[in-house]
Amino acid sequence: MKKKIINYKFVVCYLPEKSKYKSFINSILILILIIFPLLSPFNFTEKINSASGAKEQWHVYDFDVAIGTSNKLYTVYRENYQDIDRICFVETISGFEWNKTIQIIKQENDTYKLFGKPTITFENNRLLIVIAFQKNNYWGLEIFSRSYQGGAWGHQIIINNVNNTVLNPIIRYYPNTMSIWLTWRDSHEGSYNQYFIKTNSSSIDWSNITKLSEDNTLDCSDCDFIIDENGTAHFVWSEGPTDFGKILYRSVYNNGTITSIEYITDGSTNCEDPALVIDSSNLINVFWTNRTVIDPEEFLGTIFIHSSIRITNNTWSKPLEVAPYIPTERPASGESDGLKPGVAFDTHNQLWLAYEIIEEYAYHVGVDIRYRIGNSWQPCIYLSLYSNRAYDPLLLVDNYGNLHCFWIDSRHITMEVYHRIKYENNVWSEEILVTGGSTFFGTDAFIIIIVVIGGAVLLSIPVMILRRLRQRREKRKVLDTIRGLR
Repeated sequence: MKKKIINYKFVVCYLPEKSKYKSFINSILILILIIFPLLSPFNFTEKINSASGAKEQWHVYDFDVAIGTSNKLYTVYRENYQDIDRICFVETISGFEWNKTIQIIKQENDTYKLFGKPTITFENNRLLIVIAFQKNNYWGLEIFSRSYQGGAWGHQIIINNVNNTVLNPIIRYYPNTMSIWLTWRDSHEGSYNQYFIKTNSSSIDWSNITKLSEDNTLDCSDCDFIIDENGTAHFVWSEGPTDFGKILYRSVYNNGTITSIEYITDGSTNCEDPALVIDSSNLINVFWTNRTVIDPEEFLGTIFIHSSIRITNNTWSKPLEVAPYIPTERPASGESDGLKPGVAFDTHNQLWLAYEIIEEYAYHVGVDIRYRIGNSWQPCIYLSLYSNRAYDPLLLVDNYGNLHCFWIDSRHITMEVYHRIKYENNVWSEEILVTGGSTFFGTDAFIIIIVVIGGAVLLSIPVMILRRLRQRREKRKVLDTIRGLR
């Protein structure tokens, strides 16, 4: 009996042969090699950035933000989901917390297509959103309106051009004169020219369409405009042949009088993406992207942000390079590009500049922000805390002096809008997700959890099978040994 017990223990402690271990380990390694490329974050990013992958995902293309009563924030954006574009709207609830209930204002169908960036403005007690569309064989602009308290969206077609492209509408409201201004570009005169109309908020009649640009042989693009305290509208836009756009300026008084065109740049480089602000001394500050080579995407260190100030009528200061910020410790080989300026003056008349950054030094990409004290520009701050290609920074200042910063990036696989706040006490908030894409695809942590759980489940299947086979083999050996001892 003692001999049987000893032999029984020996059988229970029996180990598989070395070759069995080797086979087991090889199986695990093969599974890892198969699974890891499919689940790696690199491939997620690669698929989103590819032309075919982008169309399969939910993401935001363009957005705009307005500030209303009690500093409530409103965001309108164009998103694509399953090859269908739609205009969506979200708003804050309280304390700058975004309501994740999304309203779909307009959606494409077989005969109706959306184009370009929607813009939004707050007018007295209602919101106004303008979009560009194509319906069957004509193009146009459509305005949607809604009470700031909620309710249904009304709509009105403002521009309707047959067979001529209409793009890039911008809408602004000036409360002192209760006037609404609308600018856009279209091709009904041959090239892409810049136009505007205006109306009083109490009227449904718009003024006659007026052209801002004068040369019908050149294309206009990338317009921005602002209305000063006297009700004068100030326009800047890029105009010129391909790859050599100039930055042009023109103002329109509230009575409709238009000043002559002023040239801020000379056309020796390609200038685009103009943005402008007016300081407390009524000085107009204009910023733009300056591309120094024809194909700047191939070389870092060729795209900069320049600025000029309108000193007197028809006179502008010499363009000054203001971004990207170059740290003193950066090596000579570490180049940087800065583009797409977003600008705002805060309640202390301090100028803030946000811009897209692509930096070889430290491999930093995203959105940076810096400010100007007097005439001295300060070092940059990382506005987006996640090093990831980001786009279209937008700055707004509310009535309490808080600086609101918005941009788009794809850290959660899809393109989404993010929001950070620099409070009046100079404390920065964390990043706030505005749009709801991550609720569809999940956050970084959720993705990692899913990958880990999925990988663990897949890897556990062969392990369980091998374990069960080994248990059966050991049990059979035990039974054979017991039979041999009888």
